[in-house]
Amino acid sequence: MTLLYYLRTDLGLTNTEIGTLFTRSQLPSNYGIDDIEEVHDRLKGFNMDRHPLFWRNFLSYNEISHCDDCGITMWNEDSYSADHGDRHVCEGCCNDNYYYSESSDTYRHNDDYDEDDHDYDDSSGTYSYDTDVLEYCGFNKLHNENTVDYYGIELEVERRRDCPYDIAESINSMFNGFAICKSDGSLDNGFEIVTGPSSFKYHKTKWEEFFNSRLCQDNLKGWNTDTAGLHIHIGRKSLTPLNIGKILV
Repeated sequence: MTLLYYLRTDLGLTNTEIGTLFTRSQLPSNYGIDDIEEVHDRLKGFNMDRHPLFWRNFLSYNEISHCDDCGITMWNEDSYSADHGDRHVCEGCCNDNYYYSESSDTYRHNDDYDEDDHDYDDSSGTYSYDTDVLEYCGFNKLHNENTVDYYGIELEVERRRDCPYDIAESINSMFNGFAICKSDGSLDNGFEIVTGPSSFKYHKTKWEEFFNSRLCQDNLKGWNTDTAGLHIHIGRKSLTPLNIGKILV
């Protein structure tokens, strides 16, 4: 079978469409990804990949690429950029073999996993959004408290105009063992302060110290903004089955 016979008979292309394929490397607009992949494979069988300009244009004009991991054909818009654009992979390979590095702002292969890189960003002083706060903060209460209910708080804040970019590092030091600062993609220019489980009185003591400090008042805001919010977690032991039922309903 000749290439021309394949294009005319198997694909049913008109002479005009065949001319467009060879001059502009384009297939008809109604071709789906499976159709393009089949044509791509058949053209390789006819040694068209020996013509680099045609082959490069074929991939570009039809807006397709190949996964650098498994090799499947995919639309460019469905590909995931990894290692700052050095690799492009399909959704399946990205989910199975890659993780998103907050500090590097790119997908990295699981084989290149770096605990420090994944967990903490030196430039901003924030931990990644999926960091377990209990790795850095324990259960806190005042010395004179015995049986207590525990609460957790996530406070989202935005940096003011002249705020140091690494202010989160200072907050981590101030809240050592009580809270850490984590990245939050929903914020324009901020992060969230996440506490470990603590009693109400312990929270009151630590937060009053923080809100009254120049560190907070001069550099941060959490009001008059469309992004920052507050989340409060309540320990299950503090709730009766009736309380839980009302919340779920």
